[in-house]
Amino acid sequence: MGFAPVCRIAALVIAAAGCSSSSSPASHGGTPDASAADAPTTSFTESAMRAASVAYLTKFCTAMQRCNLPSLQVTYGSLGACIDADAGVADLASWFPYGSRLTPTGLQKCADALTFDTCEDFFRYSLEAVIPPECDDANYGRLPTGAPCATFWGGTLSNQCESGHCDGAGGACGQCAPEPHLGDHCNSYTDCPASSTCAGPTAATATCVALADVGATCDEVTTYCHSWLVCGADHTCAVPPADGSCDPTVGCDYAPFPRNCDLTTLHCTDAVAQPGEACGYLAHSPGDLVTYCVAGYTCALDDDAGPDASTYVGHCVPMLAEGQSCDLWQYVPFQNPCSFTSLRGDGCNNGKCQYFGAPVCSGAAPPP
Repeated sequence: MGFAPVCRIAALVIAAAGCSSSSSPASHGGTPDASAADAPTTSFTESAMRAASVAYLTKFCTAMQRCNLPSLQVTYGSLGACIDADAGVADLASWFPYGSRLTPTGLQKCADALTFDTCEDFFRYSLEAVIPPECDDANYGRLPTGAPCATFWGGTLSNQCESGHCDGAGGACGQCAPEPHLGDHCNSYTDCPASSTCAGPTAATATCVALADVGATCDEVTTYCHSWLVCGADHTCAVPPADGSCDPTVGCDYAPFPRNCDLTTLHCTDAVAQPGEACGYLAHSPGDLVTYCVAGYTCALDDDAGPDASTYVGHCVPMLAEGQSCDLWQYVPFQNPCSFTSLRGDGCNNGKCQYFGAPVCSGAAPPP
């Protein structure tokens, strides 16, 4: 098994424009694209924003279809919905929030740099935030530590901050925080740098640790494998069997999609539920894997005990529309109850489904 897969998978496309990279902070202090330093985002034309967005999402979503088809289907439903070529202007503008140094030219440059020759390349980028330097402008902004910033689904993903790190403290709005490093104390994998996760025997002692390669020791307490590997019964990281067979004591890999080890067939099965079917943390597989709902649906808890729920099992219900009231305690953890597109991350914020965007957190102040 790998590391905290639920949040990684849920934000694949959205995270691509705002996650931390493997570079050091010093490498991000250079001059961004010439137009970024003095051009407010409103100066970008719709055609320029759309061309860059489609170029990037075509590259990303096509690789997602090849390497992570179940996730594409569950999250967006189809390749076309993921690319979102007909996105509205407000959605296109979400690439370029207040404080960002990204321009349509910079987004196009990032798209051109993404090769995804292998699925491992794709997983390193999409699941572990390892990005090429050409994508720095899509991941690092100009706002200093302490400035208000927006996060995606309460994580720490932001291309507004100079550090690339927005501490959301469990909500949509947060403050720009210093770039994380290995060994730092953490509460979640989102607190950690690229190719690492948050691990430790207790929350108080958890720190950011590097993910382990094939043959390395793993215990899934203090050491985790890369997302496309499994921690074998001998406690070493290994490539999962090509035929899909599995050991129930080990489970299945999290890439290309979180899967469960069926206790009857002893084969990995996609953890996807249809409308009305059971979902959440079902007892048919060891470990902490979750069964997701198909695109357009989310997992509502059967147990209405809120934060004191003893189990996290529910059924797939339609996602809520923007503006509808919501209560996160009525849903399985890490299941977004609100509808969204590949460019706009609507989430449950202050009891309502609304866009977790920069204007909500930073106001309409001009770029610094």
